[in-house]
Amino acid sequence: MILGVLLVSKRYSFVLIALTLSLVAGCSQAEQPRAAPDTAESPAADATPQADDLAGLALTVADLPTGGWTLKPATSEGTATSTDKSVGEVCGLDFTSVFPAEMADESGTTFSREKLEQQFRTGVYRLADAERVVTGLAAELSSCTEPVVSTTNGQEYRAEIDELDGGEAAIEGDFAACRQMTMTFGYRVVSGSFCFIADGDLVVTTMTTGPSTSTVQPDEFAQLTNTATQKAFAAL
Repeated sequence: MILGVLLVSKRYSFVLIALTLSLVAGCSQAEQPRAAPDTAESPAADATPQADDLAGLALTVADLPTGGWTLKPATSEGTATSTDKSVGEVCGLDFTSVFPAEMADESGTTFSREKLEQQFRTGVYRLADAERVVTGLAAELSSCTEPVVSTTNGQEYRAEIDELDGGEAAIEGDFAACRQMTMTFGYRVVSGSFCFIADGDLVVTTMTTGPSTSTVQPDEFAQLTNTATQKAFAAL
């Protein structure tokens, strides 16, 4: 579900990796302002949202249940950049083998607390057999009991995945794959939590990242995630 927040690559692994890379790099790339998703007209409750409506189902600043978050501007891509072609491991936070390539993270929204170096990213996507796919991902993540060392864009990192602090009881949804993670880049440690929640043919993704000394707490992550799914799945 996926890590301007995203690198030029459309590989789904960067939904998780790119945010941590931006923290390590110090977010030095040029930025351009980006408007918040237009939610002036909500989809009818009995209508299935079309592709163009998905961005409108994602959270805006006004929707967020906790304070201090601002919309993070989009990062300019600049010149073309090559992308990794190999498929990595789910336990290394590379989900290329789980989600289809066309599930590019273009409709996601990123919020930040700059002083705390925290980021929150969320998005809404349409995926055939979404509930089955997310259930399968949850099963794969449950097998991730050891750290994995991997490389993306020439940057080596160490990924560790564990159960959410306090468990998934606070996360709403019958089909969910949620974990907390720690990624180490050299001497820099970044921690966070992520969720993929499916309902029908929609998948909502949420992720928080921050330095190991300034993480978004489990109860706030649950609030953010539940608010995201409540808004998106209300259209079903």
